[in-house]
Amino acid sequence: MLLPAQTFGGVFLTPEIPHTCVLPPGATPLPLSDTNTTSSSTFTNSTEPEKVSQCEYVMVVNDTEQVQQCTEWHFDNTTYGTTLTEEFELVCGNGFMRPVYQSIYFFGAFFGSPASGCLADRSAAGIIVFLPWTFGLMILGGLAYLYRNWRYLVLTTSLPLLLLLPLQWFLDESPRWLIVRGHHDRALQVLQKAARWNNTSLPPEHQLRKLMTDITEESMTNKTGRKRGIIAWIQNIFNQLYILIRTRMMRRISLCVFLSMLVTGLAYYGLSIGGETFNYSPYVYMALSGVMEIPGATVAIPIVNTFGRRKSNVFCYTVAGLVILSLYFIPKSIVWLSVTLAMMGKLTISAAFQILLLHSTELFPTEVRIRGSGTASMMSKTGSFIAPFITQSLRDVWLGAPSVVLGSSALLGAVSTFLLPETKGVPLYDTVATLESEALNWSERQNKKNKSNPKVRSTFTT
Repeated sequence: MLLPAQTFGGVFLTPEIPHTCVLPPGATPLPLSDTNTTSSSTFTNSTEPEKVSQCEYVMVVNDTEQVQQCTEWHFDNTTYGTTLTEEFELVCGNGFMRPVYQSIYFFGAFFGSPASGCLADRSAAGIIVFLPWTFGLMILGGLAYLYRNWRYLVLTTSLPLLLLLPLQWFLDESPRWLIVRGHHDRALQVLQKAARWNNTSLPPEHQLRKLMTDITEESMTNKTGRKRGIIAWIQNIFNQLYILIRTRMMRRISLCVFLSMLVTGLAYYGLSIGGETFNYSPYVYMALSGVMEIPGATVAIPIVNTFGRRKSNVFCYTVAGLVILSLYFIPKSIVWLSVTLAMMGKLTISAAFQILLLHSTELFPTEVRIRGSGTASMMSKTGSFIAPFITQSLRDVWLGAPSVVLGSSALLGAVSTFLLPETKGVPLYDTVATLESEALNWSERQNKKNKSNPKVRSTFTT
């Protein structure tokens, strides 16, 4: 519930604010003919030109007109209160800093992705993990409306994170981490606790201790023969990634999943930060964006159970792409229609995201699942990192760029998903070797579905 404020807080901290250049004595505004750099619409077409420049003015020096850069601006605070945009004058030459600020969160999340991977839950308990995220989006819109000063908003959304620090003392260490370092007794306690909470049983203790000893010895052997240094570190990363593209079927799966994750992150985040671009309240837009994620994810449940992963996701991507592309043709004066289409796009791209998380998890064999899911998550963060530059910086070059880029990205996701095999009712593979050896019989395996196969009840992530 606290993470959405960190992810989307930049929408309210560094928004695009209407502003005018404060002219020095003797200066005159610089007329603009056909350039519109401050349109209030990101996804819709506009032909209304700006009358004067907001970044330059004309000054007569020695009977010669010279174009000078503005150094002071007047900001319209009708919608927003005190923001970073106004306080640090993030406009004109410094305008590139606004998308940079909104993207900085994903720069850090990018490096954390390999460790966390992608989360997908087949059980109904998955909704418990997902709902706080949607509530967080809705709450963020309300908090930003109440706290118009950026400092108060940052404190309100960040200080609660400090409450999480004491919780670290109540969390158990990873059993594998303990085993690798020789703490077998503590590892056994953690495993017994997990078994007790999950109402399951463990193998006999002597078998567990023997397995722990083998893992510890194997880890020590690997450390002894492991090269050190930056070159060895880079080589190890390359070897880890090379496994994902070394063989034919793994290469097909990896490249298609990575591309789908990239374009989905781009379209999802691009739509989420678009409230200020429709002449519509950004606070209400953010709250509606959170509301749309609930049906967007829950509708994926009956769809994947009925039509499978691939067909369902191709449908969601296609609808999202067409809806986003249609925003380009909607006049910015028809606000209700633009917002409605944007919410339809958010609903379908959210559904596509959830289905993709489940589909990708089932596609990667067990031995490379964490590695593949982590890399896929990195691609998703890369797309999210790029989104503010598409919706803000690229818009200054061409007003229709955001709708075309985001819509085309969703359609590209449909194409890449279509190239992936179906996994509904198909037993998961344990090794890459098994995947490659049975790849030719994949279609036959899909026909062996039966009613006893468990249905997916929920697929969620944070």
